[in-house]
Amino acid sequence: VHKHLSPSFTPRITGISNTNHLVGQAFGLQPAATHAPSGWSSPGSPGWLNINSSSGLISGTPTIPGSWTISVVASNTWGATTNTFGLTVVSLASNWFGSLAPTNIAPDGLAYLLKYGYGGRTNSHDGDLRPSMDSQSNQVTFTFFARTNDTNLSILPVSGTNLADPGSWSSSNLTVVSAGTTNRNGETLAIRRVTLPLTNNLEKRFLRLQVQLKNP
Repeated sequence: VHKHLSPSFTPRITGISNTNHLVGQAFGLQPAATHAPSGWSSPGSPGWLNINSSSGLISGTPTIPGSWTISVVASNTWGATTNTFGLTVVSLASNWFGSLAPTNIAPDGLAYLLKYGYGGRTNSHDGDLRPSMDSQSNQVTFTFFARTNDTNLSILPVSGTNLADPGSWSSSNLTVVSAGTTNRNGETLAIRRVTLPLTNNLEKRFLRLQVQLKNP
């Protein structure tokens, strides 16, 4: 008995992986596939997401936050193949970044948040807005710029002695004063100075700025 096995030339989908995105920002993803697919589809996708049936381009602008498993189907005369990827859309209000909307979400979300908190622009280095430090015999002074026109934004200086236990850090031993304002990039930024007293017992003490952007 001879059994003839025909080779399979159904498409094999590549070029998709789990991704994150922002509400209100245009999304686009171009999958690839072997064996020249003649058709593409994405059954069960959210209403704002579309797939071009000829090219496979996935696009749309999310209007709500959420997490979805997106199915991508590529087909030709030999059959169809399905692949999936996870899509998470986070609810960041457009005014969090204003006209400074990031061009990339991961892995630079933290960098964008810090730049935003300190009044910088996501598409510029703005090195002159970086926090600065001055050390004297009995204290360390930390000077930073802060955006003040967003009630969802907070910048809290804290200090501690144990890097492995950030929950034990506090602001109780710090002095924070206003040093005026400055105008950068068309916005008024506050100038703040944090003073950390030094002790004589050679104890290591660390200072950090906690930048938090709350959900609106």
